Amino acid sequence: MSLEPKGDVPKGGPRLFYLLPFIAIGLVLGAVIVAWQPPETVSNAPTAAPQAPSLKLEGFAAGNLISDDDFFDVVTMTEEDIVDFLNQWNSGCQPGPSQTPCITDYREDTPTWPPDQYCPSGFIGAEDDTAASIIMKSALACQINPQVLLTILQKEQGLITASGERLTQRRYDTAMGYGCPDGADCDPAYFGFARQVYGAARQFQIYRALPEKYDVVADRVNTIAYHVNPECGSSEVFVENQATAGLYNYTPYQPNEVALEGRYDDCSTWGNMNFYGLYNAWFREAG
Repeated sequence: MSLEPKGDVPKGGPRLFYLLPFIAIGLVLGAVIVAWQPPETVSNAPTAAPQAPSLKLEGFAAGNLISDDDFFDVVTMTEEDIVDFLNQWNSGCQPGPSQTPCITDYREDTPTWPPDQYCPSGFIGAEDDTAASIIMKSALACQINPQVLLTILQKEQGLITASGERLTQRRYDTAMGYGCPDGADCDPAYFGFARQVYGAARQFQIYRALPEKYDVVADRVNTIAYHVNPECGSSEVFVENQATAGLYNYTPYQPNEVALEGRYDDCSTWGNMNFYGLYNAWFREAG
């Protein structure tokens, strides 16, 4: 199922980096990281090397992954809070083999994006912009909860806890899976950490403003697939709110029972399950 929207609107959505067996609930990382390297065993707090928290999947419901109030709450964190969060969960990170920096040290020159109907505050570019600054400015520009952006960043490329050989520039260039539709290469026009974070934030507001252009619509029953392979089937899901509809338009699969049980088969996907579990583990209790 393509992630490209119907009609002439910007496309977005992640590539299927999350379709590989890397999860055992409560025992292994909840982050979606590179397909060729499974994550280490985790605990509920950072240790000497960066580790993601155990997923918290209690109460998982396919039709309500997160409330609209939480998803669009832009005042949950300040830039300083984001810096502290990244420092905490990236503690012990080592640069990549080509000296690709840890996310706490990442810098890039960012462009300016003027205000528009989706991101009314706009994004002011800067030299040597930090990851925390880029996340905060994107959240404010497009009125998306920065906690949501952090969760998607981990779900897509695991950059918050990536270290050593798992750090490559390619992972920063496709940090949010934006512009990477199923069945096609990622579009180089969207490469770059800032383009990824801002583009993803803006895309969720496009879903909100133009629901008729996309496959999954809030407040109605939708057919949600389990996997890109149509033989894996689907089920009817009543999608309760816009935030959940947006997440399915961005990552158009739900976990099957096998994935929810912490096991793997050829029809297992984890993208939206990981979003739910990571967001709950990191932010639900704190919020």
